Amino acid sequence: MTAERIDEQRIDRWLWCARLFKTRSAASKFVSTHRIKATRTQQVIRITKPSQCVRPDDILVFSRNKRLHILKIVACADRRGPACEAQMLYEDKSSSVTENGIPGDRAGRIRNTHHNDRGNVHAG
Repeated sequence: MTAERIDEQRIDRWLWCARLFKTRSAASKFVSTHRIKATRTQQVIRITKPSQCVRPDDILVFSRNKRLHILKIVACADRRGPACEAQMLYEDKSSSVTENGIPGDRAGRIRNTHHNDRGNVHAG
């Protein structure tokens, strides 16, 4: 039996199979309520419905948890497999910069800093 190659897939299903969301309904809700842009053959497409399809070589751009994600779709999935299989569905082109321009690792440290009674800054 030969594996059949999938040429396109619904965005909500692809996001779920790529393990970017725990449930398909969470992926559907995200697509409906957030801005996702896909670049396909140098043409920018705005994805607003969970039923819209994506294809290999599409580049997805979206913001989630105050982090800008840039993902190049490498393949479509026929099932939701383990994490190692899901990571093979895309290439992460995102840098470690968050929406506010602070590098991701530094943003966490800034958020977790606090002042003690004497005004000294402590990370924690």
